[in-house]
Amino acid sequence: MKRFWDLYRSVNHLLPRPLIQKSRCWMEAHLDFLWQKKSYSQFGEDIILPSLLGRRKIRQGFYVDIGAFAPKQFSNTYLLYQQGWRGINIDATPGAMKAFNAARKRDINLEVAVSLKEQDLVFYSWGAPTVTNTLSKAHAEHYTKIIGRPPAEITVHAEPLAAILDRHRGQFSAIDLMNIDVESHTMEVLQSNDWSRYSPAILIIEIEGNSVDDILASSEHTFLKAKGYRMCGWTNPSVFYELA
Repeated sequence: MKRFWDLYRSVNHLLPRPLIQKSRCWMEAHLDFLWQKKSYSQFGEDIILPSLLGRRKIRQGFYVDIGAFAPKQFSNTYLLYQQGWRGINIDATPGAMKAFNAARKRDINLEVAVSLKEQDLVFYSWGAPTVTNTLSKAHAEHYTKIIGRPPAEITVHAEPLAAILDRHRGQFSAIDLMNIDVESHTMEVLQSNDWSRYSPAILIIEIEGNSVDDILASSEHTFLKAKGYRMCGWTNPSVFYELA
């Protein structure tokens, strides 16, 4: 697709204007695939990312995806992976990394929970992969009512995000994108990072709320604002931040 548009732009100025207009009308009428945007994200996050990364001139970088869920389905980072990026995928769901190791061979794939300190925690799981799996008891109780059955309670090992990044520090010079999707466990992940050493250029997190006012009043927003971030996008429930 890129080659097509590169060719179109290269000959555009050489063609008569009426012919250009006629060809554009024909393309609009018949070639739907030219305007389609490829996405793997659940809410279109990976379609928004190019404009945010582009204005910071980040073309190929390194991501950290926490609560990565699956290597392709609902992934905010797989489209970047296809474009040559690499990174660290983290998910606590037992067995989750088997698919990542098969589909994301350039990445570092870690089956571990992220929390404030190194410890064993109860992980509430309805299976793998399931977007409702969580470390939050309140979140699990809420979704038990919706799903109609309780989750399995599994003991998983947890580590602070800073410790995980320290262990793999030799694999990256900077973190260009961090994605956090951990079902009501976001603050614990944020607080477990060392922001003086690991501050991604772009950050995507989930914040529960029905309006921008709800986001601005959240503890997550207050925390990130104090770390030098500003909100730059929203596709409910995902909120985009960039380092100011």
